[in-house]
Amino acid sequence: MVLMLDTLGTRYSMLPSKVLASANTLDLFVMERAMKYHTERSDPNYKKPPPSLTEDQMRAMIQQVKQES
Repeated sequence: MVLMLDTLGTRYSMLPSKVLASANTLDLFVMERAMKYHTERSDPNYKKPPPSLTEDQMRAMIQQVKQES
């Protein structure tokens, strides 16, 4: 909780008491997602997500798994 207040206060140049009085769950949600994104991007082992598969490709993968089991 203290780290959230500090992070939001730093981002918006507000004292923790002001953040506590005015922040809502949307602020916390956005902060959490943004921090996760920046942490992942700075990780040297970060890999971009694979490109989206088409429906036909997914069906073929499902069929392959069914045949193997």
